[in-house]
This record gives sequence, C-alpha cells and structure tokens, in this order.
Amino acid sequence: MSKTIAMALLVVGVIILSIFGWQHQKAKQLPLAGNWSSGCLVDGNKSKEFIMAFGKDTYRSHAKLYDNQQCQGDTVSEYHGSAYAEVADAHLKTCDGSDAMLLTLYWDNNAQPKPLVLQHLPNNTLMTGYPQDKTPEGSSGWCIDKSTVYTPVAQ
Repeated sequence: MSKTIAMALLVVGVIILSIFGWQHQKAKQLPLAGNWSSGCLVDGNKSKEFIMAFGKDTYRSHAKLYDNQQCQGDTVSEYHGSAYAEVADAHLKTCDGSDAMLLTLYWDNNAQPKPLVLQHLPNNTLMTGYPQDKTPEGSSGWCIDKSTVYTPVAQ
C-alpha cells in the first residue's frame, strides 16, 4: 500500500514540475522575431545605421559608423552585441499614454541588466524609448523616440 501511495505522489510531483517548467519556458518567448533597421541616419558629415535582431529569447544589436553621409563603404567603427532578453512589462504606459514593451537585457559581458523600451506599431515598425526626466513631483517614466523608426529587414 505504501508503495502505491509513494508512486502516486511521485507521479503528481512530476506532473506539477512539468507544468511549472512548461510555464517558465513559455514565459521566456519574446513577442518579437526578426530584424529591424534604423536605415541611414546622417549626423553632420558622418552617418550611422543600427540593426536590432530578436530571437526566441535573445536580442542582438549591430551598429555601424561611416565617414560619409551615405552609410556606404568602409566603416569607421562597428559594434556587435548580444544579450539574453526577457519581457519585464508587456504593457508599459509611456509618457504620452501609449503602450510599449519593457525588455530586460542581460548582456554577455556580465554587466548589470539594462532596460530596452520598444513600441511595436501595427505596420510592423519599431520605435525605442528613453527615460523621462523626473517631474517636480519625483515621478519618472519612459517616452518614445519618434525621430527614429526601425523598419523590418527582409531576410
């Protein structure tokens, strides 16, 4: 009799652990997948391009700086980075009242986790957020940078 009870408890335990594991794995999936580019951004006599790539639970960034205004030819510098990403807040309210998504990025270089705020628009473009200055009341939040729109990159 005690073997039957022990076996039943073991089966129940395995089922519970499986459910928790499945829920945990399900929560890791990012709601975005693919690559988005800022296009060529001109800054004085230089130009730059930023590319963001999202996988199941990863964020990759690629930044290029050019010594011309066309984002062509050899780069002056490049930056590649990758981070484990998870959704910290899927419905973050921005300073203008719109919805955005807050990701937490855990970079490969073991630095402190960093936030990334994204607004995914119905036309499949992205805009990023920046921290809002504290108000006199002491509150702060996130605003959306509408000056740079990231468009999907065809693969």
